[in-house]
Amino acid sequence: MVPAHRPPGPQELPPYSSMHRTPNAPSSGGAQRSVVMPTPTGVWAPQRLVDALGRLPDRRCIVLTGPAASGKTLLLQTWAGRLRSNGAAVIWVQGSELSPLGLVSTLVQRCVALDPAIASLFPNPFPSDHGEAMSYLSVALVRAAATWRQPIVIVFDNLHALRHPEELRVLQPLLDYCPAGLQCVFAGREPPALSLGRLRAYGNVLEVDPGDLQWTPDEIRDWAKACLDIVPARIEADWHAVSAGWCGGLHFLLRAYQRDQSAIHDGPSRLPQEALAYLQHQVLERLHPEDVRRLTLLSILEDVDAELCAALCTMAVDDCVAMLQRWRAEIGFVSNQTGPYGVAEWRLQAPLKALLSMHFSRLDEREQAKVHRAASNEFARRGQRVRAVVHAVVCGDMDHAAAMVERYAGELFRIGDWRQLSDVILQCSPEHVAVRPGLRVWRALLALLQHRFDDCRGELDMLDGAKDGFDASVRYRILVIRGLLAVHSDDMGLAMELFPHLQVPPPHVEDIALAGGRNVLSWIHIYRNEYAQARAIQAGQERGRAPMSTPFGVLTGRCMVGFSLALEGQMTAAEHLYRDVLYECEKRDEAAADTLGLATGLLCEVLYELGNLDEVLLLRSRLREFERLAWPDTLLRVMLVLSRTLALKGKMQEALVVVRRLDGYARQRGLDRLLSYGLLEQFRLHLRCGHGPQADACWNEIGVLRAKHAEVESSVLSEISVVADRADILRCLHEGRLLDARGKILVLLDVCVQRGRNRRVAALYFQLGAIERAMGNLRAAHEATVKGLEIGHRLGLVRSLLDAHPDVPELAALALNSRVLDPLLVFQADRLRAVAGAGPLAQAAIGGMTGAEAARPSGRLPAMQLTDREREVVRLLTLALPNKKIARELGLSPETVKWHLSNIYSKLGVATRDEVVARMRE
Repeated sequence: MVPAHRPPGPQELPPYSSMHRTPNAPSSGGAQRSVVMPTPTGVWAPQRLVDALGRLPDRRCIVLTGPAASGKTLLLQTWAGRLRSNGAAVIWVQGSELSPLGLVSTLVQRCVALDPAIASLFPNPFPSDHGEAMSYLSVALVRAAATWRQPIVIVFDNLHALRHPEELRVLQPLLDYCPAGLQCVFAGREPPALSLGRLRAYGNVLEVDPGDLQWTPDEIRDWAKACLDIVPARIEADWHAVSAGWCGGLHFLLRAYQRDQSAIHDGPSRLPQEALAYLQHQVLERLHPEDVRRLTLLSILEDVDAELCAALCTMAVDDCVAMLQRWRAEIGFVSNQTGPYGVAEWRLQAPLKALLSMHFSRLDEREQAKVHRAASNEFARRGQRVRAVVHAVVCGDMDHAAAMVERYAGELFRIGDWRQLSDVILQCSPEHVAVRPGLRVWRALLALLQHRFDDCRGELDMLDGAKDGFDASVRYRILVIRGLLAVHSDDMGLAMELFPHLQVPPPHVEDIALAGGRNVLSWIHIYRNEYAQARAIQAGQERGRAPMSTPFGVLTGRCMVGFSLALEGQMTAAEHLYRDVLYECEKRDEAAADTLGLATGLLCEVLYELGNLDEVLLLRSRLREFERLAWPDTLLRVMLVLSRTLALKGKMQEALVVVRRLDGYARQRGLDRLLSYGLLEQFRLHLRCGHGPQADACWNEIGVLRAKHAEVESSVLSEISVVADRADILRCLHEGRLLDARGKILVLLDVCVQRGRNRRVAALYFQLGAIERAMGNLRAAHEATVKGLEIGHRLGLVRSLLDAHPDVPELAALALNSRVLDPLLVFQADRLRAVAGAGPLAQAAIGGMTGAEAARPSGRLPAMQLTDREREVVRLLTLALPNKKIARELGLSPETVKWHLSNIYSKLGVATRDEVVARMRE
């Protein structure tokens, strides 16, 4: 019978009995010489693992394998506590605390202490051979188990501390005859030297590997909250990145922060020195010196496969495979995975890699260079260009690195991977770039793409002195970069200087330069009000091998086509084109991040026009991003529609904050056209709020800008004159000077008709109709309203017409009362009234939903709209991984991850990472 007393646990083993005493033997584990694990703070183990062990009471065998201090004992202690509370008996055999008699005698001792009746089943004298003794004990346990009323669990912990691991083999009969109700648990740093095939065949084994023992970010966060009074922000992401979920590393981190509270807010940048010393003693000092040397060489790599290992360690590939597999089993800090091409890859986990990197830094410089050179050659052979260049730079072979960059640059950019191109060029020293004009051109282009416009101008100015020595294709590429710089700077003067040269590219010019030149030419034609020509340039050229995105890409060219349509007022056509571009961008991930932002920003104007105000508001979280990366025209549209949307929602002060950001952006960059639009919007808001002095100040400053650019015609800056005229009209209407307003509208109508700005023409007709009605000219008011309705219906306009004047819904109603409207114009009038909350369509959205449904994001649709890659990002977000970690897991750049996050925020209607997780859980 099982005794009533509780069986011993790991901290309360009974004293050694004199029974079957043999001569004392030294402890196989021994005391640690220098560094010990800190006593775990709090009784804690990952609940998912405790639950996993508890859910499988019928498994005869459980094997836990993990590296030093991976939490095996902590987990088993927590689980054993739960077992005892449920009436189970636990026998604990600690490999580092065996009696002098060894493993079998210690186990016999524990079993007899649990049930003295077992002793009667042994022969007398007790067998001296351990294998024979184990067979008797196994049979005794099988017989005794038939009389036990509760489960028995035998835990063999710290088995790596056995002096002779093969001693475990004597336990094989125990597994072979293991009765129901008895569980054997083996925990150590390596799999036990036992045959588990029979048990595996019948599903009677649970095997927990090192990956299972790693703590997740959620588990780290919950544990830190339980142990710390002050919990640093994003502690789960920081500590997980540093420790890779290693339980021992987490305890060292916790102890370090408890010692130094001042560091708790900074987040760890590396494991404490005590943790590295512990790894040195518990892992590296137990390995053969040659293994340590090879591990040290491989620490310069993120991932390693057998061929890389062979190149760095000068070994046969087959030997490397065996060695890597052995390390994974023996060390536990080496994980394996399948690489992108189906090749088996291994990775040194963060704690061990940090320690080995310190060892590598102590190697002789010549040996370090030799290892990096071998890595560079292997990566170059594989076509992994960035890695090849990085290692060439590190080993000091700058000439070779610069030559590789020059050779790879065009190919990298052609496939749209300009961030990788940036990485490799940044690896080259300035002096090596200076003697290679081709690299200087690439560096100017990258400065443009990264919005370092001053750096771009500097590079181009230095190239000007030597451009006569360049071939025609390089000179044309320089012209294109200057043209795109003019686009970003809103500098039509510079663009017009380049215009004739860009129209005639030299023969054999690169597809990259041709695509970029087309985009510059389209922009010039758009601001010369030549919209058809702008579109013809994009449609009438062969695409060749031009990249799909970036300012030099085909997708950017399609955005320019959409922009020309939007300026003409063809909002529906522009919407379809922008959405097609967004679809293509999402399929290309990193290679289309810039064009993704361009299309998103331009689409916002369409969303506002169609009344999708809630979608517009989602862009608030991305303002800083647009300020940093967007083209001036994109940012202008985002800021204006966001400000107008906030104003429509009654949030006037927030609307002013947004438009003042546009004001500051324009002043900082000297963009007078954007400044004029920002001042006009502030003027409009101040008039609505009754802020007379502030409105006067804006109006006066617009007048100053008009005078400054009074002589400019048919260019970007000529819009300032139009902006000033619109401000004058608003002022006249506000002051009740209707005749003056009417005269100014008639003049401005002619200008906008000539320039093809039909959306503005429609709005001006509604303003004119409101004035004529106020003056009693009902026939003229009706005629102006009908013209506005005709243009609005043809172009699909809604919001810009309602913004023209508060009386637009009433004008539409009066036009309907005339009963002479074409049915299509009746529908257009009803649409305008519906958005204002009146008329027969007031309860039906433009697209078929009710007005309330149109304004409310669907609870399910946004999540369904996520792309596969965005869903992958969300999955990693739920693990609280930082952007860099997500980027590494998905093979993307951190900038691309930021773009995906921005799109996820927009689609889900949230502003933070935590809100994403909460929304997806809903």
